[in-house]
Amino acid sequence: MSGELARPSVSIPRGTVQAVLTTLFVYIMTAFLMAATSSRYLLQNDYTVSSYYCYRRFSTMIILIETEYILLYFIGSSRVLNRLSHDKLFGCLLRPAKIEIGDRNPVVSVIITWLCVVVC
Repeated sequence: MSGELARPSVSIPRGTVQAVLTTLFVYIMTAFLMAATSSRYLLQNDYTVSSYYCYRRFSTMIILIETEYILLYFIGSSRVLNRLSHDKLFGCLLRPAKIEIGDRNPVVSVIITWLCVVVC
């Protein structure tokens, strides 16, 4: 994927820093939102605070957001698997993961990733 970038020596470090800052922001916002939606007593006295919610209507939103992130990581990991197979890092073991359909869609990599998730 880095070969497709116009300036990989600039874009990769910039993207890495942006990813780290985005992750930091999401973690901080998660802490603030958890504190905003939980009672004071729960935050001070119960260390399993994530299993309780003061507002049940947020639980649907949380489930939808988690599902979205799972799908994003699932598709991202299949693309990483596809690129590993193109780089021949694991020899002929990942040869089927090279198969792409249409406009470079790694459908076989998605299936292999799904099998790894289900089996493991």
